[in-house]
Amino acid sequence: MVVAAEEFAKSTRPLILVRWLVASLIVILVPQFWLVLDIKIGLRSLLILISVIGILNFLAGSLTSSRIEIIRQRFGLSHRKWKLWWSDRLKAHLISILTNLIIFSTIYLLTSELSAPLSMIIISSLAFLGTLTLSFVIPVLITPLFTKLRDIPVESELRTKVLLIAEQSGIKVKKIQISDASRRGSAVNAYVAGIGKTRRVVLFDTLVSSLPLSEVEVVLAHEFAHVKSRDVFKSTLMFSIASALSVVAMFQFLSPSSPYRFSVQAISLFAGLEVIFQPLALAISRRAEINADRRSMELIPDLEVFTTMHRSLAEKNLIPLSVPKWFYFLFSTHPTLEQRLRLVP
Repeated sequence: MVVAAEEFAKSTRPLILVRWLVASLIVILVPQFWLVLDIKIGLRSLLILISVIGILNFLAGSLTSSRIEIIRQRFGLSHRKWKLWWSDRLKAHLISILTNLIIFSTIYLLTSELSAPLSMIIISSLAFLGTLTLSFVIPVLITPLFTKLRDIPVESELRTKVLLIAEQSGIKVKKIQISDASRRGSAVNAYVAGIGKTRRVVLFDTLVSSLPLSEVEVVLAHEFAHVKSRDVFKSTLMFSIASALSVVAMFQFLSPSSPYRFSVQAISLFAGLEVIFQPLALAISRRAEINADRRSMELIPDLEVFTTMHRSLAEKNLIPLSVPKWFYFLFSTHPTLEQRLRLVP
């Protein structure tokens, strides 16, 4: 299985890199061509531009993503029908395009109607609050578009273990749910989503059905460690602040004398800032994962289970022991398997 994980990783890494580079270049360069063509229609032109960028990203990304899906199916990680695969991609890109239409039309209209200082304050405040609001909205409105979630049965042994680990972690359980991940593939996972009343811990049904309960407990301890550390809230707050600061940067580097030109260049600027700060965001994510691992180990009486759980996840998800430094820097949200296993004394 180690050989299969290495082969799978080597097959997909170049495609992931190409997909990221093409998407970044499209968002950064297409607005510049728009300016070269000297299209000065106004808000309508801006909305067309954002739609064109979204469509180009969808088409270009589909070439590499479909190849990755073929590889995932070849290695047994996915068994999605192509109709479902295209449906998932289409929904994700439509949501992305709609979000960007709202963001940049708001920027355009406010910079057109208000003075530079006032519009900067209002837009940066909206960017902060909008990003914060997304953490409330995504689990309730967006996630159900892609997967079905169900509560753990009241009388199940798993629920009893969940409540026990939650009590040991010192947190109150609001939502512990299971997703129908088996509908799309065999990969196993779990995550924490939302903040406040929409916060929930979600376990893949593939995780619950394929790992022994002792290993599922370790996964739960890890996810509750995220809740205890308020990692979702911290990351949401970080991205909210970054969004607000991006608006401030936009006003510092771009002249508001022409709202149309200002808004078009803002698209390139936002994309460029995202590329620049992505490694920092990933480093923060990896640090949070390591801290959650350490906290979860405090709740595990037998640390050997911690090791077997991570090896089980790696085997089922075809995760290699380590990854090249460039890939780790640009794309890894989690520490390597090698790093996680080294945590065990």
